[in-house]
Amino acid sequence: MRFENNLKTNHKKTISNIDQNTLNLLKKYFDVDNVNLSSKEFLMLRSTILEIKKRSFAHRRELLKGTKKSSWSLLNEIESDVSQSGLIEKTTNNEILQNLISEPEEENSKANTKTIIHKFLKEKSSEIEPKTALYYEAVADLMTEILRNKPISSITKKDAVKCKEVFQQLPPNRNKSSRFRNRSIEEILRMRNFQPLCTTTINHYLTSLCSLFNWALKQDYVSTNFFSGLTIKQKTKAREQRDAFDKQDLKRIFNLKKLKSESLDKNKHAYYWVPLLGLYTGARLNELCQLYVNDIRQIDKIWCIDINRNTNDKKLKNGSSERIIPIHPKLIELRFLEFVKEQKSNQSQRLFSHLKLGSDGYIKYVSRFFNVKWLPESGSQEKQEEFPFSEAYFCK
Repeated sequence: MRFENNLKTNHKKTISNIDQNTLNLLKKYFDVDNVNLSSKEFLMLRSTILEIKKRSFAHRRELLKGTKKSSWSLLNEIESDVSQSGLIEKTTNNEILQNLISEPEEENSKANTKTIIHKFLKEKSSEIEPKTALYYEAVADLMTEILRNKPISSITKKDAVKCKEVFQQLPPNRNKSSRFRNRSIEEILRMRNFQPLCTTTINHYLTSLCSLFNWALKQDYVSTNFFSGLTIKQKTKAREQRDAFDKQDLKRIFNLKKLKSESLDKNKHAYYWVPLLGLYTGARLNELCQLYVNDIRQIDKIWCIDINRNTNDKKLKNGSSERIIPIHPKLIELRFLEFVKEQKSNQSQRLFSHLKLGSDGYIKYVSRFFNVKWLPESGSQEKQEEFPFSEAYFCK
């Protein structure tokens, strides 16, 4: 009864197992590949094998009850039925076998988006940073989600335009915010009261897909790059698109008493010092998160921050990013140097030792804290969508 019960309660899985067994038999005895599972010949085979399995289980029950003396009776019954139905002749007939076989697809038309993006990134691995590779993969995954796993070779101009239109309606930090993280794109598009992605980010998405499709075009995976020429023209520079924080924003963001309770009091020193360092230095987020204790030093009796890539774990945007930044008096007043001295006395090599190295450097948890938790709580999220200091967004 178990087989019959499985067929009723888990029909899809049971049929899938039968199909796989049938495919194995076809391969073993007839050397048949690329079977068309929807052909009437295959469905006939499946139906016959299902019937044989049902009768086999029923026969076993009769053997256990003693009503059947031997398994030969079952074999004789099946052999007789098969001969009368002509199943063997039908199955071994060349024309029937030919109808079972699907037309083999070309290698490139079978490749899905995941396969293509992996090949693309493998070829580009010597040219791009791991963080950039992850970005390409994330954008390709977003396109695949929007187009419901449509094969890349079947993507049309209409599909490319649809991606652009959806990008314009999505929120920033979709996978970081608890409000959006576990929701489908369709659910998010029905939601309200959030600031959508800025034009610069949308253009980055479209440019990434354009690069991917340019490569796919050269490899004959696609016939046309429909993402070419889709970027949005901007009248203003990226940094001018977002409103600068005003004085009231700064007071809310740098409410030090409240900030301390969420950072220093919880032994998360980076959550306190990195925003302040960003405010008073203009340095990029990862430049600050990857600092070592020895990067804070005196030069001509002036305390400075040495932005460098002296260790293998450090990454800078380009060669000119290496620089010396004098420490602002306000940071000294806030006892930043005492914090550095404390880290040194604890024999910590890195300034923010609780931050862990990831594919995008040391920024993950600071970025999540500041952009997903702190900015929304301060009421300033609508003006920014990411750690803002390196772009000099603050009003002067």
